[in-house]
Amino acid sequence: MVGQEIALLRNAGHTVIEYRRSNHEFDSLDLVSKARFPATAIWSLKTFRELAQVILHNKPDIAHFHNTFALVSPSAYRACKSLGVPVVQTLHNYRLLCARADLFHDNTVCERCVGKFVP
Repeated sequence: MVGQEIALLRNAGHTVIEYRRSNHEFDSLDLVSKARFPATAIWSLKTFRELAQVILHNKPDIAHFHNTFALVSPSAYRACKSLGVPVVQTLHNYRLLCARADLFHDNTVCERCVGKFVP
């Protein structure tokens, strides 16, 4: 889906700069870093710094996010805001509202997390 969107934008003459992080990064973390991982899912200084550099170097008109959980984190939005880049977000699931991302529990619709902070 993301690849198709990038192809469409590029075919229409837009410049697309990708910033990606892979969940496979988690596999290479040491024990201390793995213990700190939940905090970095909420705020990643690495992402903030790297994305700020991408923005400063490329000066994009807009940032389009697909999935910021868990490695990119909400720090990406702050990097954009601090540098004046508007953000568009495509949601592929309910991760921002539900830890399981599907709003289901015991095979029934569950909205217990809706409206609450879900790390």
